[in-house]
Amino acid sequence: MGTGTTEVRQSGPETGKDRTAKDGGFLSTLDGLIIRHQTAISVFAGALAVLGVGAMIVGLSRVSPLLKVLTPF
Repeated sequence: MGTGTTEVRQSGPETGKDRTAKDGGFLSTLDGLIIRHQTAISVFAGALAVLGVGAMIVGLSRVSPLLKVLTPF
């Protein structure tokens, strides 16, 4: 038994980028905004992650006797 591949071609006005470019709807606008501001979104998400980890460490340091050393207050 041999294995073969079948190539599927999609054509027409509703495929891939052509569809989103012509759509102009809410999702394509949102997608464009996300791609345009991707770096700023990544920096903001990273800052939130660092703040969240810091808050968890401070919270745990108040509860755990082993982490009392990390209590800044």
